[in-house]
Amino acid sequence: MKTTITLVAIINLLVLCNLWITASACPAKHNDNSSDSEVMRMRYESWLKKYGQKYRNKDEWEFRFEIYRANVQFIEVYNSQNYSYKLMDNKFVDLTNEEFRRMYLVYQPRSHLQTRFMYQKHGDLPKRIDWRTRGSCWSFSAVATVEDINKIKTGKLVSLSEQQLIDCDNRNGNEGCNGGHMETFTFITKLRNHAVAICGYENLPAHNENMLKAAVAHQPASVATDAGGYAFQLYSKGTFSGSCGKDLNHRMTIVGYGEENGEKYWLVKNSWAND
Repeated sequence: MKTTITLVAIINLLVLCNLWITASACPAKHNDNSSDSEVMRMRYESWLKKYGQKYRNKDEWEFRFEIYRANVQFIEVYNSQNYSYKLMDNKFVDLTNEEFRRMYLVYQPRSHLQTRFMYQKHGDLPKRIDWRTRGSCWSFSAVATVEDINKIKTGKLVSLSEQQLIDCDNRNGNEGCNGGHMETFTFITKLRNHAVAICGYENLPAHNENMLKAAVAHQPASVATDAGGYAFQLYSKGTFSGSCGKDLNHRMTIVGYGEENGEKYWLVKNSWAND
């Protein structure tokens, strides 16, 4: 199955309780005073206004502009190819790929996890599933998964706090905005005075898309991915089928799967907003 993202390892499933208490680091300089350069600067100014981006001084403005220009040129060349997805000058476009990885991809995977899977023996699976129609990354992925399974179980969408995990779950190597592990589910099971409770979670075996599909047919699943690719940084829309990586640096939530025009895909919920 061609995936919308690279899924190479850790997958977590929740067990719900029955009781509910409630490019290079330094861009090359361009000495270009042509009309094309002016158009690019105008586009850059529009981008700055759209995202409310401000810099300390003119030197930083120029430095970021050169990164922006290089990334936009990459986007235009990339979008001219016949890929199933498109890139855009999104909110990460003034960052080098190295900066993007350092600032946003801080998930810390465990090297050894016990594997258990409640849907090991599954029957025929539906051809399409989308839990969206039924209701810092490690924290957002964990909370999104709990929210989704609660919605499936109770029919109620309860908004839960990612900040509580970031502030309070500082054991097992979790470091707030500097990264964390999915053992945070253990922390959630021990919470008191909670709005939503879970009894535990399970780890799926790595590199097994059939088991992942079986899991997602029953509920959303939290997954670890390599989101460090240049194209992923500048992704806009479409079925992402970029190159695979093995550096597990980001957590997201799979909320469905399907097939369209012969192309199989996963539906993935991220934590970087819609811009």
